Formats: sequence, structure tokens, C-alpha cells
Amino acid sequence: MKIGVSGVASSRHGDIGVLAKKAEELGFESIWLPEHPVVPVNHNTKYRGTADGSIPEFMSHQINPFIGLTLAAAATTTLKLGTGVCLVTEHNPLDLAKQISTLDHYSGGRFIFGIGTGWFREESEIMGADFDHRWTQAREHVLAMKELWTKDAAEYHGRYVDFPQVRCEPKPAQKPHPPVMLGGNAANVFNRVVRWGDGWMPTGATPEDIVKARASLSELAEAAGARVLDSDYQRRDRPDARTAFGKGKVEELGVLCKQHEAELLIVDNDLSPSQARNLEEEVGVRVVDRTELILDIFASRARTREARWQVELAQMQYLRPRLMRMWTHLERTEGAIGARGPGETQLET
Repeated sequence: MKIGVSGVASSRHGDIGVLAKKAEELGFESIWLPEHPVVPVNHNTKYRGTADGSIPEFMSHQINPFIGLTLAAAATTTLKLGTGVCLVTEHNPLDLAKQISTLDHYSGGRFIFGIGTGWFREESEIMGADFDHRWTQAREHVLAMKELWTKDAAEYHGRYVDFPQVRCEPKPAQKPHPPVMLGGNAANVFNRVVRWGDGWMPTGATPEDIVKARASLSELAEAAGARVLDSDYQRRDRPDARTAFGKGKVEELGVLCKQHEAELLIVDNDLSPSQARNLEEEVGVRVVDRTELILDIFASRARTREARWQVELAQMQYLRPRLMRMWTHLERTEGAIGARGPGETQLET
């Protein structure tokens, strides 16, 4: 088990770099900083952490987490640096993407992007967020940042984020980008994680909650028509550039696939085209990552022509950087996971 340090850092606590260095020396894996860019003086929102709903004074003194984590990075060599959480809708996504990629670059790939959308309506609105649709807005912000982190010339066109082709350097040290961890215990948090996140940051979760969370991936797989035969887990400081997993774990997965005569390996993370291709070669079965799984579920449930078109467009956008794997798609069995939508068109033509 790896244990991190999470807490409020304020201007009254001294040098956060000293704390980070001590945490690393004591064997802690990570340090996590929250944020509240501003605290409105007049508001109607009640804080759940106090009996009368008042906002504690310390919230007004929180430091900028990215500057704090930069000090922590400079004072350490292995300590992970996380936001717990960054209120992502309260930032300009282009500027935030630049800050994160710079921090990840100079820290040697140690940043973990924990995000949330907050509970403080007045703060969110002052900072330019659409509070009533904040998770929809958060999705666009994250997807736009992923474009900036992974493409030389990136563009994004959405309701909340819209920009033409731009360049954003340096790129993050982690490939394809730092992990995006979604905070909160909302009922549909796992759907969000599957669709556009990389992991979950629960609030006050018990070990039993974590077990249930891991089971949710199995439920998604079953929703796509698969029968789950087994599951395995590995925690790494960063995904292996070639296969996402370590060599030993890849060998274990290959053995499991052979033992169960599995036809498909579902990875609860997003894979780069080369990672998916290399992993398939190593384990000897078809590999589907989180995004491809959720798109397949949408494809199987699309009923109207417009819905089918929207899903096919999303699948084609997903497949575009994976053109080297198109021959694999042509060999799929019709109706299998990953073969619906655009896959069927390929099979028919």
C-alpha cells in the first residue's frame, strides 16, 4: 500500500518544500494540495464542515496548488505531486494545460491531476464556471487539455472551450499525459471515469466502497456483452511506454488469458495506439481500453439515425490515430466488442 499526505497548505504554514522533503524522507508516496482561488465575502452557500454552515477562515489563506507543488518538486526527487482537487472549471484550460505540462516536465513526470468541480456556487460563478452544468464543462476542459498535451498542433471546438490550432509546449513527461483522477462520490462518477478520466478519487470511501468501485468496470464490460472471466490489478508510478504494464504483469496477463481461453482483454485505462498494439502481441488476444469499451456500449444502444451517426463520429475520431491497427479491425467478428458502429461498415465493405 502506498500512502500520501493530503492537507490544506496556507501562507501561514511556511515553506511547503520543507514539508514535502520531510514527507519523502519518511517514505510517503505523494503530497496532495487542494484549492479555492477566491472565497466570496457574501454568499448563500452553506459549508457542510461547520455546524452553522460558515466558511472557515483557513480557506481564504490557501496557496495556489501548482506553485506549491512546484516548490515541493524542487525539494524532492521521487515524491508524487497531486492536486486534491483542482477546481478545473475555474481555470482557463489552455493556461492550465501549460502549467501542468510544465510542472510534469520539470518534475520528471510526477504530477497527478486530481480534479473536481466544487460545491461553492458563488466562487464558481465568480471564476467563470457554469455551476449548474459544471461536470459537462469539466469534461470539455479536460478533453481540450488532452489535445494540447498530446498533439503538436491542437484544436478543440465545444460549447465551453473553442480554439483553433495552437501549439502548447513543453509536453508532459508522462505519456500520453498525467493521469486525470476524478473526485467525488456522485452516482455517475464511474461513467465519467470510463468516458474521459483515468481514475477515481473518492471522498471518505471505505475499503468496501473501493471493492464496489472495481466491480463497476466488470458491470460496464457486461453491459457491452462480455462475460468477465477474471481481473487483475497493478499500480505503477507511471505506465510503461511500450505496453502500459510492467514486463512481469504482462506475462501474468498472458497466462490468465490462456488459462481462461479469453478472447478479449479490457484495460481500465486509456492506451496509446502503440501500447494497445504491443500489448495485443504480448498476450495474444484482442485488447480494448476504457474509451473503446464505452463507445462500444453507446454503439450497441444507439437507436436513432442521429444517435448512430454521433457514435460513429466519436468512434472514427478515436480510431484516427490508430490507423496502423485497421487491419486488426477488419478481422473482428461482427457484433463483438469493438466491432459495432464503424467496425461493421469495414466488415461489410
